[in-house]
Amino acid sequence: NPLRNEMANISEKTEGLITREELINSKGLTLRDSLASIYHIASYRLTLIIKGGTRNPIEFRNDKNGELTDSMRQAIKTTAGLAKVYFEYIKCADKNNLTYPLSALAFNIK
Repeated sequence: NPLRNEMANISEKTEGLITREELINSKGLTLRDSLASIYHIASYRLTLIIKGGTRNPIEFRNDKNGELTDSMRQAIKTTAGLAKVYFEYIKCADKNNLTYPLSALAFNIK
């Protein structure tokens, strides 16, 4: 895997604290500039974790690109008690559509 040490990012972050606004206003998952000309995000799963574990996680998939879908943005904006956000099963592809896995991203909502 030529990308084994690479990570996607959202709002130029790969971990730690992030606000709902940063997520909602982001372009979605991206790669650093030097990779973006060769690879693109092909798919990922977004998981929203609710504080206290009183509700099941909310999961979404995007099998088209790295953008956040309207339903993802709406859930990030309106879900009460949102505690954590995970971007998992991230795959990127080259111009020949060969896919490569990337590491998951985990954020706490501040």
